[in-house]
Amino acid sequence: DDIKLSQQYDVLDLFKYMHQ
Repeated sequence: DDIKLSQQYDVLDLFKYMHQ
């Protein structure tokens, strides 16, 4: 499950990067 959380964070980072 830890990996799932990490993946979610990765997506969030990607979203932030796209929004930048």
